[in-house]
Amino acid sequence: MSDGVGTIILDSGNFTASRPLPEPALEPAAVKAALILKAMDLMGYAAVTVGEKDLYLGLERLRSLEETAKVTFLSANLTDRKGKLLFEPHVLLRAGDVTVGAIGLTAPPADRDLFSRRAAGSVVRDPAKALREAVDSIRHKCDLIVLLSNVGYAKDLELAEKVPGIDILISGGTRRFMNRPLIQGKTLVTTGYYEGRAVGGLLIHQDGAVGGWVSRKELEFLDRQIGAAEAKADSPGGRERLDSLLEKRDISSELTLYEAAMVNLDPSIADDPAMAELITRYRQELLNSSLSPSGPETGKGEQVRYTGSEACAGCHASRHRFWLTTGHSRAFESLAPKKAGADPDCLGCHVTGYMRLTGYWPKAPRDDLRGVQCEACHGVGSLHVRSPEMYSLVHLPAAPQCLDCHTQEQDGDFDYFRDKGKVCGEL
Repeated sequence: MSDGVGTIILDSGNFTASRPLPEPALEPAAVKAALILKAMDLMGYAAVTVGEKDLYLGLERLRSLEETAKVTFLSANLTDRKGKLLFEPHVLLRAGDVTVGAIGLTAPPADRDLFSRRAAGSVVRDPAKALREAVDSIRHKCDLIVLLSNVGYAKDLELAEKVPGIDILISGGTRRFMNRPLIQGKTLVTTGYYEGRAVGGLLIHQDGAVGGWVSRKELEFLDRQIGAAEAKADSPGGRERLDSLLEKRDISSELTLYEAAMVNLDPSIADDPAMAELITRYRQELLNSSLSPSGPETGKGEQVRYTGSEACAGCHASRHRFWLTTGHSRAFESLAPKKAGADPDCLGCHVTGYMRLTGYWPKAPRDDLRGVQCEACHGVGSLHVRSPEMYSLVHLPAAPQCLDCHTQEQDGDFDYFRDKGKVCGEL
């Protein structure tokens, strides 16, 4: 209960990764997934859908994680080849006096080859058919049905139309930021937001079965319209206008009232001490792991390999000296205050050639590739170093390459045309 209101916290999936994970990233991703689940447990999450990208972590890893967590993993359409469900299809929860049925749906894999390796023997059934079965099995047991889906926003809207009985649909397969839910048929549709950058909330004022939806803001606006119409009831057409609005108000009174909000988790919201401690321990664990001597070869024998910026200094001395004064050269050191020097969510934008052949690997870190060096922007340099006339590099990276790291969230003031000259000074 929160302020006397029954509260349920849910997640619609892909909590372990935002993209398919390459093999070398699986170990740190599993450590991160364990951290996220600990955080979910501390916050009181009740259920999370197993998303398509969660499966790229590996089915067995997911099952091991589920055993250690309090949160229930859901998927109504993920089965083995004999049709046996691999996770719970739904869970019944209590919010005050209301019984809520939460159903999970997993998106069919976009990368079937990777899926067959990481979740061998698994089948993702047709979402609509599995959803119908799940709704039919719990409709008589609960007052409200919530679908936690990551099959994609457009397909979620189709599900809301095709499958009766869904009261609320929370779409997780999207980066759509929805301040206001929409009503599709009889279903209230809203979204989560990616990477925990925002928190969505729905306050439901429920008394009996849900027969439709109306928002608090809609009612308040309607009441203001009625007040204005009452003052003009004696004017020509005024009575007719008032009666029409009063009829709408009567109809709205039969609908279920909701209030919605989407809160950005920006720097104005202070870090929770318990969560900050979890993240500190997680990053320290990654740092300890990265000290292991095991790891890939540095690739010295490879013809095409990362050389490090020192190899560039011989011919481009002035540019190299200027680069040493920039934030790019100190990018790796900037991770130290937060102990993020082995965090896979950070390293890709703070070293050169992250987890690429002959590039920077946490298990075999090359000191000469720390920071955002020349090759991060201009390309792998060994052939150019050997024969500059024969092998050219990229003179100036295109804006999308810079925007991979200079995102709105990380560097909202970044301007490609203004800032490109700050890197090596002679562009």
